[in-house]
Amino acid sequence: MQQKRIRELFKRYQLWIWGSLFAIFAYYASFKSHIITAIPATYWMQIYSFKDYSSWEAFKDYLIHLRTGIPPALSCLEILSYNLLGGSEWIFKGLYRKAIIAVLILPVFFSKKKWGEMLWCLGMAYVCFESIILIHKGNPQYYDILLPLFILVYFLCSRFTFQPTQSKRLKLLSVMLAGFCLTMAELARPFMIAIVPFLVALNLYHYIRERYWAGVVVFMLPILLFSISWHVKLWHYNEHQVIWSNSSGTNLFRAWSGFVDQEAMNQELMEEAPPVLPGRWENLNTQIHYENSQIRKQYVIQGIKQQPKAALQHLWNKTLLFTRPRTDMYANDPQTPVLSVYRVVVKGLFILLPLLLVYTLVRTLRNPRMLAEVEIWLILTTAFISVMPVIGELGEEARFVISVIPLLIVCGMLGMRELKGWINLENIQSWLLPLKKNR
Repeated sequence: MQQKRIRELFKRYQLWIWGSLFAIFAYYASFKSHIITAIPATYWMQIYSFKDYSSWEAFKDYLIHLRTGIPPALSCLEILSYNLLGGSEWIFKGLYRKAIIAVLILPVFFSKKKWGEMLWCLGMAYVCFESIILIHKGNPQYYDILLPLFILVYFLCSRFTFQPTQSKRLKLLSVMLAGFCLTMAELARPFMIAIVPFLVALNLYHYIRERYWAGVVVFMLPILLFSISWHVKLWHYNEHQVIWSNSSGTNLFRAWSGFVDQEAMNQELMEEAPPVLPGRWENLNTQIHYENSQIRKQYVIQGIKQQPKAALQHLWNKTLLFTRPRTDMYANDPQTPVLSVYRVVVKGLFILLPLLLVYTLVRTLRNPRMLAEVEIWLILTTAFISVMPVIGELGEEARFVISVIPLLIVCGMLGMRELKGWINLENIQSWLLPLKKNR
């Protein structure tokens, strides 16, 4: 009787209980995260500093010529903050630290508020937070955290706008936030350009189907203002460049250098531009680097074609390395018990992901209308941003895994939900029924 009363109390106040637990986690994490500070996005490869652009003319010139691996929107934020607010520390400390906490709490909003799912989200938030603040010290690029944050907020806002709601203003605000987060995700990583058009189509399909024309306009507005305008700028001012980074081939070469005839390749490469200022690294923000990058890409593709079996084995080895997952990066190699739990959990989630992906693809083939569901595209997006670093990265796998973790947490919850739906008496009976008939 006493146990029944306790269960009823827990059920009645479960939102308050879980809200308090997540608030305690956020409070704890806000203090613990002070041990880590991000590196400015403008400092990528030590070419520029946001402090170089104190005048509007210099800032305008920077934007016109920017075409390398510096995330453009974040770099603009740093420069504007420095010039208008007198500093950008709030980005590298406040925004970065709060983003780590937020991105680990967001998965709970994909749950059905059941005890198992809430406990899963809280447990994962704690383990992954303790691990991230140790691992990310090796190269704390804050767009590693902002990318999954933008993606999760996009999916949450989209899911809300696809459902009937009484509040038109809240729906319109969610539509705009979905569009803004999607364009920010695209400008945080160059490879996002490959999947963003499909996600745009997902939203437009829903809004056009319900004739929500205001939603179409408001959703597309930030995408036009930021992503499309930036790519138009690249095409017009930067020799018809399409992807916003001119280093994709160079990154690919780093991951596949063993398949390249480097002696022959080096004869074709041009000398990179000198540093823009003494003490800086080579200037990669040039057409020369773009052409060198294209040459490297061609040699990689040629080498893979010549050794397909070895290339497949290399890809498999890189997949194992990425999904292990690595926790070391350069001189940073933390050794704590929580990282042992982290490795087991993340590896388990990476094992679950392809199973969930296959299950999802089979379901969508049987019912193509499922392609209009948010959960389907969340799984596909998680798989996509897991595969891209495997193909084109070597040496910094630890930080690229961090970008996938929040999405993996949601996918793990979705996978357990599907598994629970299948493992019940009715399904077991339906599986056994054909066997009984054969007997």
